[in-house]
Amino acid sequence: MTEALDRLRSNYEVVVIEGAGSPAEINLAKDEIVNMRVARYCRAPVLLVGDIDRGRLRLVAGTLWLLKPADLRTVKALVINKFRGDRHCLNQD
Repeated sequence: MTEALDRLRSNYEVVVIEGAGSPAEINLAKDEIVNMRVARYCRAPVLLVGDIDRGRLRLVAGTLWLLKPADLRTVKALVINKFRGDRHCLNQD
């Protein structure tokens, strides 16, 4: 995986890396290669995306609380998917 990624990065100015699932899956962290491990390897800024229809902002907040401090420092932006401009969607139940 690192060889393929290095090849892409040497040929392109920007490579978008998309993770799968949560970057804070504690039980998977040791073996995962689809989230923070790749971001760490590339020293890439992380955009954390949360779907407002699936758990609202609790999942985003929980993810931030569970990240290791070094990984938390790589998070540069939070993106709220499916916001639809209704500020009431941001309220917690």
